[in-house]
Amino acid sequence: MKKRFFICFILLALVGLPIMSQDRLVPTSSISDVSKGYYGVLKAFLLHDMPNNGVAKFIFMSRPSFSSEYAMFGKNDGDTLILSKTKINLYSYLYQLLEKNKDIKSIEYNPDFVDTYRMAVPDSVMNIITKLATSAVNTSSYLYRTLGCDGTTYHFEVMGDAAKCWSPYGGRCKELVTIYDKLCFAVKSNNIDSIMTLMPSCRKLASSFMREYPMDLFQLQQRTMTSRNSKTGDLEYYISLESYQVAVSWKGNDEYLLKQQCDVFEAEHGDELVWFSRQMTCEQLFDRSLLFKKEDLDCKSFKDLYEEYLANPNAFLHKYNNVEFWNLVF
Repeated sequence: MKKRFFICFILLALVGLPIMSQDRLVPTSSISDVSKGYYGVLKAFLLHDMPNNGVAKFIFMSRPSFSSEYAMFGKNDGDTLILSKTKINLYSYLYQLLEKNKDIKSIEYNPDFVDTYRMAVPDSVMNIITKLATSAVNTSSYLYRTLGCDGTTYHFEVMGDAAKCWSPYGGRCKELVTIYDKLCFAVKSNNIDSIMTLMPSCRKLASSFMREYPMDLFQLQQRTMTSRNSKTGDLEYYISLESYQVAVSWKGNDEYLLKQQCDVFEAEHGDELVWFSRQMTCEQLFDRSLLFKKEDLDCKSFKDLYEEYLANPNAFLHKYNNVEFWNLVF
């Protein structure tokens, strides 16, 4: 009998394992795509401060079964976190109205139902919070879908891309919602110190999600761009070898020669370029475009460049971020 009980316990533990170790969100629809029913009312009440119902830097929304719903988002036109929390459970309230045969389609935002809090944060803080949401949404997968009835659904959204999780018991999703709940509490308390304390955890978790980015995102590709010299009228060729947002470029008038030089460089240093691109993206959370000219790499390896960035990020960015190159017309 004890043996049978033990076997049943092990089977139940194995069945519950995916829930206990939920490490990825599950893709879902954007809250901006709805306008009616419960979700439409939820959007109207919790995101009422969003400019013209526009795009936020990120959205975090909590939908408990019985207690108050709440949402926090970053204003797209500044560095302000806005938290809104209902005074009652909207789902239960709407259900009661339906039971009384009342129309819920015409329900509009009522400030008496919502408490709203605003807090200005440094630009660097907003960037890290947004990157964490972005990394979690970008790595979402339908394979991590869990089913349940009563509980809490957590919704994350960045630039219209959305993902969710349901009452996570462990794994990265549990850590993710814990961080955002603490951020919400800090905004409600207007406590910037509490927010700053969470930044190392935000960076560490974002890096953990970004390590799940697929290798083909960093796959090398060669591109040819042209620009006409304003003085001579001659065509100038730009051959680039790129891995995600990092590029090495060759410039000149002989397209064939430039491609040959690019091919040789790819054969000798292509793997190093991919490594550097992944390190900058996944470990340093770098989301800017970098351009290296061939001359920059004559006496330096990509490992040297990585150490140079770690030593002085601002000077590194000023030196190698070339906006004009990335905006060239093909």
